[in-house]
Amino acid sequence: MGVVVMDEDGRRVYANEAAETLLRQRPGQDLSLLLDDESLHVTCWPFGSAGRNFKAMSFYESGPTEWQLRRVAAFARTASWIACRRPLQDVLDRVALEARNATGARACSVLLLRPGAFRVWLVGTAGHAGDYVDRLIRSDALGAPLVSLEACATGRPVRRSGLLSQGSDPRYEPLDAPTKAGGWDEVVAVPAVIQGQCVGVLTSFFGLDEGPADDDITFLTALADQVAVAVDNANLVTDLQTAAAEAERHDLAIDLHDSVSQALFSVIMQSRALVMRLRRPGARADRATVEAVSRLESTAEEMQKEVRGLLQQMNVDDRRTQGFAEDLTSLVERLTRGVSPKLRLELPEGELPRLDGATRRELLHVVREAVTNSIRHSGAKEITLQVDVTGTELDVAVRDDGAGFDPSQPTPGHLGLESMSRRTERVGGRLRIESSALGTVVRVSFPCPVAAREAQNE
Repeated sequence: MGVVVMDEDGRRVYANEAAETLLRQRPGQDLSLLLDDESLHVTCWPFGSAGRNFKAMSFYESGPTEWQLRRVAAFARTASWIACRRPLQDVLDRVALEARNATGARACSVLLLRPGAFRVWLVGTAGHAGDYVDRLIRSDALGAPLVSLEACATGRPVRRSGLLSQGSDPRYEPLDAPTKAGGWDEVVAVPAVIQGQCVGVLTSFFGLDEGPADDDITFLTALADQVAVAVDNANLVTDLQTAAAEAERHDLAIDLHDSVSQALFSVIMQSRALVMRLRRPGARADRATVEAVSRLESTAEEMQKEVRGLLQQMNVDDRRTQGFAEDLTSLVERLTRGVSPKLRLELPEGELPRLDGATRRELLHVVREAVTNSIRHSGAKEITLQVDVTGTELDVAVRDDGAGFDPSQPTPGHLGLESMSRRTERVGGRLRIESSALGTVVRVSFPCPVAAREAQNE
């Protein structure tokens, strides 16, 4: 049994040999954290001596039976979180914490990956610093053979030891500092698999001679299955929300056509009739009145054109009548009718990734908003819409040579930027806006599987 005595400032004034041994296995850990360490039984009591206040702590490690009970309890708590439909981020953090506490690991993480590439889109951690994922991605970029990728590729748990000695390999340089600071010498990565596809990896790090037993590997595999269930549930909720949005979008399109579009058509016809009457011989109408009615007609025509464009975008679905390249070409043609800036579309050679209807709709909305803002507000002479495919990412950029603006400043009454950001997030992408006196670049990037590509002229 370990025994530690601390003074009133929390400084250690005594520790027996058993305590020293346990504390060496937890380098850098504050003594107060031992109270929350579920791998230990801890008893704490205060006492006074020579007019000073002290606190004594006794602790010992749990036995095999107690560890098994902890694993069962951890599994039950995780299942409860999933059943209660907690947010996916909360579930991942809970899984990482339960994995760490129930196996004695020094640090655990749950990484959710995009298909086709090592692209982390959500992470839960316990015992890791905030830059852990960034360091992991940097090591992958250097060509380090990561156990998380191997587990995902093979669909089986992967175990590797000797991490403290791999610092001599420059490919692991980004991970060297946290490995040494945490005393990690062994790692176990377990894939989370849905219908044969790896969607994430549960990774646990252990100290020297603290490696997991077979029961620990079995427990971590069961937790990874829980992660897969949580992701599957989240996907199901997303599918249901998408289906509901599709139905609402269809009803809205009908309402727009039957009400707004028809009302604008009526305004246009009545404006034309009024202009004709005002221009008849003998009509008493001043020039300003005629010009005002003509402007009303032009404005209504512009509004009707925008409504038609909006209806076309809302009617994009998975029944392919044209490819994404044709979507952009049609959009450019509609937006450049009767406007002064030159709008150029640049497409990559070959094929573009296949996009589902929801992604195509959201992306076209963002592009349309970016181009329209440039035409109306930037004073640009030239606007370029450029599409690039890099690995598994599709990148769409709208560039202009206009006056620019400050994206960080609020724009009361204008929801364009907020709408663009929200739509980009819905398809799992990133929106970046760079603007200066030399012009503005609005860029949308999001992951797309390379294997599922379509010909542009499909």
